[in-house]
Amino acid sequence: MATEPRDRADVASLARELRDDSGTLAKRLSARTSEEIPEWAPARFGLLERAELLSRAAFEHCFGALAAGGRMPEAPPASDRELGRLSAQLGAPLHRALDTVRRGHAVAWEAWFELVERAEPDPARQQRLLEAGSRFFFEYSRRSAENVAESYNHEREALTRTGDHRRARLIHDLLAGDEVELDVEGYDLAGHHLGVVISGERRQEVARALADALGRRLLSIDVSPQTSWSWLGGLRPLSAEQRRGLAAFRPPEGAQLAIGVDAPDRAGFRQTHADALQAQRAGLAAGRPVTFFDDVALEALAGHDETAARRFVGRELRGIDGEDERSRRLRETLATYFRHGGNAAATAKSLGIHEQTVAQRLTAIEQRTGRAIVNRRAELETALRLRGVLGPTPS
Repeated sequence: MATEPRDRADVASLARELRDDSGTLAKRLSARTSEEIPEWAPARFGLLERAELLSRAAFEHCFGALAAGGRMPEAPPASDRELGRLSAQLGAPLHRALDTVRRGHAVAWEAWFELVERAEPDPARQQRLLEAGSRFFFEYSRRSAENVAESYNHEREALTRTGDHRRARLIHDLLAGDEVELDVEGYDLAGHHLGVVISGERRQEVARALADALGRRLLSIDVSPQTSWSWLGGLRPLSAEQRRGLAAFRPPEGAQLAIGVDAPDRAGFRQTHADALQAQRAGLAAGRPVTFFDDVALEALAGHDETAARRFVGRELRGIDGEDERSRRLRETLATYFRHGGNAAATAKSLGIHEQTVAQRLTAIEQRTGRAIVNRRAELETALRLRGVLGPTPS
């Protein structure tokens, strides 16, 4: 690490900046992987969203450690363990998993190099910052490779002792578009499917309870220590009574459900799962126990390109996009105002404040954003919903 106090402070500041931009770096890594080894692109397995979330967590941990003084983590990060586990589950050779670590190291180093060159004009100080980052990234990458290899080998050993491995591979191949046949008794791929992603504890218990409540067959696999993928299959689309039961279902405390849209045949099997993954992202961000894709379809569509979505949010919510108490209060008021159809009295009642206070806050919003609420309702409401999924705009 850099030895001068100012250098250490600059290293921490620059590392925090890259940590906050981890989503962009994850997309860069995903694009590079797809280009350089297309036969092992995460998209082939229907796991692009999951792979990017995993990469994002890895970058956040890496730059977070650098910002905290460059100390190596004592325990393997969860992202390393999950990469090894996922690679073993999909039958990838170990060197492919280690290729991912190498590519991640390259993306991290390039981002650091670009940022240091842009932020520090003095050549001598620039060189010290680059050397500090280089030492850290090479050591971090070495340890990550060891962690991934250990997790991979442990998972491979576990898979040899269970019959679930073949079923998991068949499901991954099916999601990738391969014409495979599932040998799960009673589950018909020609029927209708409802995709569900369950996070937290007691996942299989929750999946069985939901299947029983809907009277459908259950197909389920654990894909991580905290996440399972499930499909609820039936011969016919969900009835009105089943939909009411689905809407009323609540998981036990500590579990979260993300639910796709009921769809038929093999294509529907894949699509409802993709919908559930999108719903999971929104549900985890909002902390909701149950999230239906239908309720977050707008966020999923508008947020498909995260970089463009964040620019849109920043433009629409400029002046009220901060994490200060005043900005949060104004965003809450505006969101509540929209939920109540632009009715100030209903907004005031919902927030427990005077109607005149609502009017004052709406005026403050228009002054800060420079936009008339009545003319930008669709854009402002979309921006608020997107921000709830994407989180604060990185500085």
